Amino acid sequence: MRVEKVRDGVYGITENLEGILFEGMWEMPKGVSVNSYVVKGEKAAFIDGVFGWDGTRETMDKALAEMDLTLDDMEYIVINHMEPDHSSWIADLDSLGKELEIYCSKESAGTLKAFFGREDRINIVGDGDTLDLGNDRVLHFAKTPNIHWPDTIATYEEKSKVLFSCDAFGSFGKLTHLFDDEYTKEEREEFETQQIRYFSNILGTFTPMVGRGIERVKKFDIEVVAPGHGMVWRENPEKIIADFERYVSYQKGVAKEKVLLLWGSMYGMTRKMVDAIEETLKEENMDYVSLCVTETDMGTVLEHAWASTGIIIAAPTYEYKIFPPMASVLDEMGRKRIQNRLALYAGSYGWSGGAIKEFEEIMKRNMMKWDVLHAMEYNGTPLEEDRKEFTEAVRGLCRAIREKVAG
Repeated sequence: MRVEKVRDGVYGITENLEGILFEGMWEMPKGVSVNSYVVKGEKAAFIDGVFGWDGTRETMDKALAEMDLTLDDMEYIVINHMEPDHSSWIADLDSLGKELEIYCSKESAGTLKAFFGREDRINIVGDGDTLDLGNDRVLHFAKTPNIHWPDTIATYEEKSKVLFSCDAFGSFGKLTHLFDDEYTKEEREEFETQQIRYFSNILGTFTPMVGRGIERVKKFDIEVVAPGHGMVWRENPEKIIADFERYVSYQKGVAKEKVLLLWGSMYGMTRKMVDAIEETLKEENMDYVSLCVTETDMGTVLEHAWASTGIIIAAPTYEYKIFPPMASVLDEMGRKRIQNRLALYAGSYGWSGGAIKEFEEIMKRNMMKWDVLHAMEYNGTPLEEDRKEFTEAVRGLCRAIREKVAG
């Protein structure tokens, strides 16, 4: 549990996590930070949960001392979001020996009761409400539902001009430093891959609501963005806001000039077509990533799918349907609202085809609205004429991607 000063009267409490699955399912190869904050006026407030706190008064006293505070100064807890990575510490609040007033949305209040049995000292806040901490420290609340639970709010402190955005503007990746200006340009670029991974894995389903939430918080005069996960943006807060606006826009189908080639093969026959596809993409100088669906975690697939304007699916028929691991991943893409992509499909079959039919059913069921430029099944090993047909389709996809990205 690391304490750092964010601005005068504002402190960050950060804990890095690794070797776990986020939400019990998403792999995080580079880990993740969990951030909470303290704002100090005449009275002081916790913003979200102190992750990593061991539940003892001694540990809390030590952390607060680094902020020149004692527990007597603390009066409030602001809950932006009730997911346990931000709220689990509430289960141990009684060990502090001091009552704190809780400020949260109506939806969070219901979850507080369900998760922790807490019904007392809860104050419901709505969009536009404020909490005066004294010494010109005023917290402003904005409802940002479904970033990424229905309960979510953002909190803005007007004197320091810090936006506490919780899951909005967040990122996977452990923090070696807290602030954006402490990283090199190359390190920040690497962090952007973790931002896209985070957005696609955690927020993708709620993309329209994320867009609306961004517009709501842009009314504030923001000089620092302090999210619940990832670095604090004090040098260039406009960058992370613009990044998230761009990720929201990707759902419309215009993402990076890039192709995700997602494939699976049982006996190597579909793999032979994959080899031809990769060769053609290289000839076309198209940025692409090739992922085997049976060897790649779902989070990585979603990360690259979200950032790609074109997607090529290569998978065989299995028992009259599409290769089951591919069907599962495609359904998850649908749930995460990866929509409006330019796409191709190819796959081998033995005694009977059928994969294309299920592929189309998945597209329709999930309302994915992919523009499938070409789809083909071939019997057994791809013949030269099969390779030629699909190679031309890949070249056409590359042209269409460049036209779409260029606008």
